[in-house]
Amino acid sequence: MKTLIQQEREKAKEYELTETNGCVDLTLDNVAKVETMIRSNSRYADDDDPTKEGTTAYWVGKLKNFYAGDQSKNFEEIISEIVTCIDTHNSTHLNADGVGRKQMTDRIVNEVKKENLENLLRSHGEEYELINILSRKTDPRKDNPNGKKYSARRNFSFATKFCHYVCFYLFRDEEVQDNFSIYDSVVAKNLYRYDKSLNEKDYIWDRKQIENNENTPAEFYKKYQKAIDTIRKDRISRNGFDHLLWYFHK
Repeated sequence: MKTLIQQEREKAKEYELTETNGCVDLTLDNVAKVETMIRSNSRYADDDDPTKEGTTAYWVGKLKNFYAGDQSKNFEEIISEIVTCIDTHNSTHLNADGVGRKQMTDRIVNEVKKENLENLLRSHGEEYELINILSRKTDPRKDNPNGKKYSARRNFSFATKFCHYVCFYLFRDEEVQDNFSIYDSVVAKNLYRYDKSLNEKDYIWDRKQIENNENTPAEFYKKYQKAIDTIRKDRISRNGFDHLLWYFHK
């Protein structure tokens, strides 16, 4: 007679991700399994709860209400909270330069502006202007009068996550909800496994390449997202692709 542990492990095989030659199969069934596992993690489930104050979903809900005419919360406060939530939830370390959260908020409020943000997310076009704005180097001297020394940073990963998550919650149940892929190093390092024509190193975010002006962040991002779209071929969403590869290869 099989032990309970043996029975449990046999049963677990029904829920394993299917794979082929070391690559996870890009199927709705596999995405569903990963989404279930992610949602069972309280850290991720909480941030997805629009009723829970202090979550990304909650504050993007306030942004949606703002655009619908409810201005009980001002635009700058909402953006500041969204920036903080996304940074905290994704561990993007914006304040490693001492000024990241503030300067990111200032750019969105004063450069992008409330009347343009929704359109840049909904209709990103070919230029991905918002990615370039948010990925521009920070200036630690500007907001640190105490003289403490910090290094300027390009927050490219945060830029992609901001665009992704704000779209995800602002345009819930619309096609444009999936406009932006998250840039994730685990996904980037494994793209070549799913398309042998890709060069493994071409999709690794290289700060030196950007500093040498060989590419803008938006041009790099466009190439990255094009590779993802070529691989997934509309079988699964960009969001599902990111979760699936990240979970399988991490």
